[in-house]
Amino acid sequence: MMEFLAKSNGETLIDHTNNLLSQLKILKNTYPEILTRSDWELLQLACAYHDLGKINDKFQEKIRKNKWHIDGEIPHGLLSITLIPAKDLEGKFSEEQIWVLINSVARHHKRDFKEIDKKDIDSLKPLEKN
Repeated sequence: MMEFLAKSNGETLIDHTNNLLSQLKILKNTYPEILTRSDWELLQLACAYHDLGKINDKFQEKIRKNKWHIDGEIPHGLLSITLIPAKDLEGKFSEEQIWVLINSVARHHKRDFKEIDKKDIDSLKPLEKN
């Protein structure tokens, strides 16, 4: 099985996501009253999905070669939102809540999206096993 990296220090995507979910659990146990039950669930979903877009050739190449940028790279937050099962969430959350989830994942880093064009999207291909 291929191991996907989340960070240039070698942290895997699985470890990074699990660490974030552990921190969320600490936050929730410390301040349980600051959010409603459904908002805690949305925050958990945001944590789970926020970096899944890193599972793409260009990001993995960039991180493995310790580069800052690769031409044609699409920000991983935008790729991550394509994996959120928005239709499945419709019965559980309001349209506004789902919109907040999608936007929080897409924009969890400050990014300039205006540089992305159709050729960048068309250049995406399924990740190949090494």
